[in-house]
Amino acid sequence: MDRAIVYAGSIPLDTDLLRAGRYTKAALGNLASMLYGPNVTAASGLGYSASSSDLSLTVYAGSIIAPGVMDVSTIGGNGGGLGADTTALTCQYCSTAAQTVRMPGTGNTYTVYAICSEQDADPVVLPFFNASNPSQTQVGIQNAGGALPVRRSGVITLVAATNPPAAPAGGYVVALYTIAVPQGASSLAGVTVQPGQVFWPTIPELATQALLKASTEPMTLVTGNGSVPVPAWASRVELRVIGGGGGGAASQAVTTASSFSGAGGGGGGGECLGYLSCQPNAGKWSGYYHWKWRCVRTDGWYVSGEL
Repeated sequence: MDRAIVYAGSIPLDTDLLRAGRYTKAALGNLASMLYGPNVTAASGLGYSASSSDLSLTVYAGSIIAPGVMDVSTIGGNGGGLGADTTALTCQYCSTAAQTVRMPGTGNTYTVYAICSEQDADPVVLPFFNASNPSQTQVGIQNAGGALPVRRSGVITLVAATNPPAAPAGGYVVALYTIAVPQGASSLAGVTVQPGQVFWPTIPELATQALLKASTEPMTLVTGNGSVPVPAWASRVELRVIGGGGGGAASQAVTTASSFSGAGGGGGGGECLGYLSCQPNAGKWSGYYHWKWRCVRTDGWYVSGEL
């Protein structure tokens, strides 16, 4: 990574600090690209809570890395500063507090989008050196008392819509959650919220057997009608249906002259295995089923086939 060099006795410039900030931003962007790959979007945190009283979704604090640029506009100023630099770079955007977004209607599928951009913030009235009268400190530029932003921040703004909004200059739009709101619904109680493909397993999860178990073993037992959440990183889902075998039976007859008894074993159970290839399509999951079935006959032989 690059680092700024300064020398004792030299006149410090505003660009010394601004260049150091750019070097740091470039280093973090390159590190993010090494971890996730270039032009990859990833989200951390940003959990949600669906309202049981209205059509709103609360998204908690978190961060996103997404494609961006070094500086879409000049940073600093007043005769100094650094000019705009539109070099492509992986950038970090943060949401430091929970945000609540309301669904615009019902009877439709909506996506919660994160609009990622950089904004100048924290305006402060700064003291300035007065070259014509060094003993006097100016309040703001030209002693006008005006405030100036002292922080350029990567921020996240949430919006719910059926189509993605336009990306801001130098920023990015990320699909976080997809919600199918039933017609006439008055709240999001019982509504399934589907995470997007930006929530990746963390390094601690990859370092344990939890992820391996999640990808090789069934995680959910379904005993009735319902929905099963699919991890955003999954590319294929295995569905297995197992039918119980028939019960056995026995009978016995006893008379004064003789007796008779008999018993029969139950029929073997059936098994059906299916694979769903998950492909994201306009915020929804779609795919195809390839069913394999296998039944166990009472004589011990297997009968199988494909659909």
